Formats: sequence, structure tokens, C-alpha cells
Amino acid sequence: MKMKVEDYQELKTDITLLLHNYPNLFNVYMEKGLSQTRYRWDIFHAVNTKLNGLKYNKLYAYLSDDSIDTALKKITGTN
Repeated sequence: MKMKVEDYQELKTDITLLLHNYPNLFNVYMEKGLSQTRYRWDIFHAVNTKLNGLKYNKLYAYLSDDSIDTALKKITGTN
């Protein structure tokens, strides 16, 4: 994985907290016929806009969407 360890840990923490508050979110997406990709990226955008800012825009200085998606897959356990 190309993401820096500290960025990955921070992202994982934020996503874990969000999913703790919405434990059935994955099931809702699947019931509505939405893709796992959409699920991952909606979560990413939700944590990225935390505190009315763009917390994770720093990732784009050294990562592509594909590299970010690899980390999101690992964190969310999706394909």
C-alpha cells in the first residue's frame, strides 16, 4: 500500500468511528442496490468533510484514487 502509515491510521480511526455510529450502513447500501465502491467513497467523503474542511485532501499530493481505494477496501472490508 502506498499510503503513509500515519495517514492510514488516521483515516482508519475516522472511518471506524463513523461506522460505529451507523452499524447497518453497509446493509442499507446493499439493499438499495448501491455498489461497494459507492459505499467506500461515500464514507471517505463523509470523513473528508469533517469539521467543514477537507481533511484528507493531503492524500492527493501523493496518491491516486486507486491507491486511496485500496486503503478504503482494507479498512471497510469490501471488494
